[in-house]
Amino acid sequence: MPSIAGAKIFPMIFITNLGGSHTAAVSPFGGSGTIDTSDPRIDFGQPQLLVHNLAMPLDIAVTDDIVYAVIGNKGIISAFSAISPQQVINGNVAAVPKGKPVGIAAFGGNVFVADFNHNTVREYTSAGGSPVLSFSQGINRPSEITASGGNLFVVNQGTGKVGEYVTEYDATGHKLPGNLIQGLGGPIQITVLGTDLFILSKKTIDELDLTTHQLTTGIITGLNGATDIASFSDGKVNELFLTDVPNQSIDVYNIATGKLVKQITGLHGPQGITIVPVSGSVPDASSSWLLLLLGLIATVGLKVIVRQPA
Repeated sequence: MPSIAGAKIFPMIFITNLGGSHTAAVSPFGGSGTIDTSDPRIDFGQPQLLVHNLAMPLDIAVTDDIVYAVIGNKGIISAFSAISPQQVINGNVAAVPKGKPVGIAAFGGNVFVADFNHNTVREYTSAGGSPVLSFSQGINRPSEITASGGNLFVVNQGTGKVGEYVTEYDATGHKLPGNLIQGLGGPIQITVLGTDLFILSKKTIDELDLTTHQLTTGIITGLNGATDIASFSDGKVNELFLTDVPNQSIDVYNIATGKLVKQITGLHGPQGITIVPVSGSVPDASSSWLLLLLGLIATVGLKVIVRQPA
C-alpha cells in the first residue's frame, strides 16, 4: 500500500457490471476532494471503464497489479492488468463450473478459486496452468471465499448439513479447528475486517467476532437485492460496501451505526465488489501502479464494483 505521512487511507473500489459487460473502478478523488467515506457528501466521481466486452463478469478480486474476474458465460477466470486498460495478462487462468456459484479471492499476487462442483479450493498464479495449491478437507459445495491476514474463509453450502457454514484455513490450505459458524441461510457473501467476519444473507448482515465466536445478528437490516459485500477502514471509521442491484449502486454503511452514509450511483447491473486500500491525499510518485490507475480513471472513465480481502 502506498503511504504518505499524515495522509488518510481511502478505498479504491473495483466492481463488475453485468449490464455493461465490464469491470470498473471508482475514484475517491472526485468532487470536493474529501476522502473521508464517513462523510455522506463525499463525491467519488463517475465510475470509469476498466475492462469491457466481457461475457457476463461475475466475481472480482484484485491483488498487486492484477485484476481477476470470473467470466460467467465462458466458465473461466481471466487476469487483467490493473494499470493498463484492456491488457489481458491471461484470458484463461482457470476453468470454473458454468451456472454454479464461484467465489474467488486474491492474495499475494495469486487467486484462490472455490470450485463448487468438485468440493475443492485451488490456488493459481496469473500464468494459469496447474494449480500451485489444492485442498478439499472440510470443503462441501463452496460458494464463496475471501482472504484476510493470510487466512482463507470459505462458505460451504454443505449438502447434508443444515444451512451454510464458514470454515477457516491458513494460506497453505491447512484447515483450522472447527467451523466458525453453521446453520446460515443462503445465499451467503462474506468479508473480513480486523477480527470480525461480516455475513451478507438475504436482507440482513450479521457480525461474527472471530476471537470470541460471538454472533451479532441484524447489525444492518432491510436490504433488498444486495449481491456482494466488501469492507474498509481508515483507522477511524469502519464501513461496509454493498452492490445494490435494484438501485444500480454501491451502498456504503457505517458499521458502528448501521446507517447508510453514501450511495455511489450510475452503475449497470453491479454484481461483484472488492476494495484496495491506498493512502494519501496526493498519490505517491513512487507508486507507479496507483498513478497510472488514477490517470486512467481521470481520462478514460471506469465502472467499478469492489470485492476483496480486507
